[in-house]
Amino acid sequence: MGLIKEGVLGLTVGTGGIVAMGFSNYMENKGGKLQFFCNNARDLYHVMGVMLAGGGSYQWYRNNLCGFEIAEAKRLGKDPYEAMDRAANESPPGANRLIWLPYLSGERSPYSDPNLRACFIGLSQKHGKGDMTRAVMEGVTYGMRQISQEIQKLKPVGMSHIIVSGGGSNSPLWRQIISDVFQLPVVTVSGSKEGGAYGACLVAGVGAGLWKNLGEACGVLSEETHDEPIAANKAIYDEMYGIYDGMVPALKAQFDKLAGSE
Repeated sequence: MGLIKEGVLGLTVGTGGIVAMGFSNYMENKGGKLQFFCNNARDLYHVMGVMLAGGGSYQWYRNNLCGFEIAEAKRLGKDPYEAMDRAANESPPGANRLIWLPYLSGERSPYSDPNLRACFIGLSQKHGKGDMTRAVMEGVTYGMRQISQEIQKLKPVGMSHIIVSGGGSNSPLWRQIISDVFQLPVVTVSGSKEGGAYGACLVAGVGAGLWKNLGEACGVLSEETHDEPIAANKAIYDEMYGIYDGMVPALKAQFDKLAGSE
């Protein structure tokens, strides 16, 4: 994705959910909520946090609760995620005040805790499948916002935009949700569909002398999609994120009890 500058946030919505940024200096990572590495770019560090069930939440939801969509997509030769996205698009921002906690595998960041559990919070008779589908997308996005705020706690860097990759970035709706939750422009770039292998090729190209440095190498990346935040959605997403952010402290003791016999 070309994360070689401070202020550019990278999100990978794959099986997990990776939130990363380049830092110009090393900083002590108290509590171990994030991970620090030397960046491939000279005099730059790479800070990141990872949630364990990012796109994996959406895949689990598809596999276990979207049997009709899977069968219909197979019959029509289409992708079941397209039908799921259409249903989610019928639900308003905030999913009619429904929240998904994406802790299907415990969690890694910002909570390093194997006892956390996934669940829908706020489910009522007014909710339909579209609300649940959208809530999964939003819940994963809230989790990534939590990690980004841990990065900001280390170093308050003004963020210019987000580069998003991974399977979740193929969804126009999910990209818009990310843009709205963060209130930042969201772009996808060429090459990101190839994942880390593409970045490795750019680094190897610098080493082989094809480009003078990574800044020049990243110049081959072109913007493929661009989504701008909808200001009118800020208030509901800030409110729902605040509720989400308080869930683990409120439910931690109950999650420990549920995990106790496993």
